[in-house]
Amino acid sequence: MLLSLLERSGGFGKVWKELDKAHKDMFFSGGILKSTFHPSVNISQTENEAVLTSVLTGFEPENIDIQVSENSVEISGKISESEFKKENLIREEIFQTSFKRRIEFGFQIDKDKVEANFKNGILSLKLPKSEISKPKKINVELAN
Repeated sequence: MLLSLLERSGGFGKVWKELDKAHKDMFFSGGILKSTFHPSVNISQTENEAVLTSVLTGFEPENIDIQVSENSVEISGKISESEFKKENLIREEIFQTSFKRRIEFGFQIDKDKVEANFKNGILSLKLPKSEISKPKKINVELAN
């Protein structure tokens, strides 16, 4: 039966091409994988700051946007298909993608002192805590 189907449809190459197209349409053209890119982050924290690190391989710094509010950071970015050479492709697995990720913190961020660095596809954000968020030591005095 399968052999008969292959013969009527123009051979295995044509069937493979149709399956490949259906796969791309389902998973990448506005489908499942294209809309679910969600970069992972590591966050470390000291008394004075938090450091957020995220792997954004394939993204360029000019296509990454960072918005900082009082207690959260929103990172977004995109890669467009125009960045990839389309000429003479025999296989296509790299597609346009974008993401938006918001991370909330349990402290207020000093927005004026935030630093962002991007090297080898790794984004690093230093997020200083505002003075109001830092712990304050209270001395206990002996009462008379």
